[in-house]
This record gives sequence, structure tokens and C-alpha cells, in this order.
Amino acid sequence: MVKRRAAKKAARSKQERKICSPRLFASKILRQMPKVRMEAKARGLVKSLLTDLYQQVATEVEALSQKEESPPISCTDVQNALKGAMEKELAKHTAAEPISSECA
Repeated sequence: MVKRRAAKKAARSKQERKICSPRLFASKILRQMPKVRMEAKARGLVKSLLTDLYQQVATEVEALSQKEESPPISCTDVQNALKGAMEKELAKHTAAEPISSECA
């Protein structure tokens, strides 16, 4: 009886501490494409690229939300952060998609 309670408590604490990491996200995305074969170094480069981009966008969103002093982060905040974090030509194509699907 005591062991079951401890097991349930441990399971709940693991669920509460679930961390969303960009490296885990990259692994999930790469696993979804079974026909694409990549070497370990290439996978590492893709993961580090996504991690770096994630961190840049997160800092941009944080700065924008603090500047506007609005607690909830809106879709336009994320879109503006993407434009700021990415190169000019790439930002045009990246920011065009969320408008039609998420923000509308």
C-alpha cells in the first residue's frame, strides 16, 4: 500500500516537472522523417541550430513582452520575434505562415 502511494506520487512529480526542450523537439522532428538518413554530426548540427534559434526567439519574445508590458504573449509577439531573430529573406517566408493559421 505504501509503495503504491510512493509510486503514484513519483509519477505525478515527474509529470509536473516535464520540461519542453528544443533538443527534444528536434529529435522528435527528425524521427518523424524515416526516409531521411543523417549522420550523427549532421543531426547534432541541426539540433544545435534549432536550439540556438529557439533561444534567440525566446529572448526576443521576452524583450517584446516586457517593452509592451502585457503579461500574455500574443501571436504577433512571436511573429515579430521571428522576424528579429532570423535573416531578412528567411524571416519573410517564416512569418507569413503563422498569420494565416494561428493568428486569424
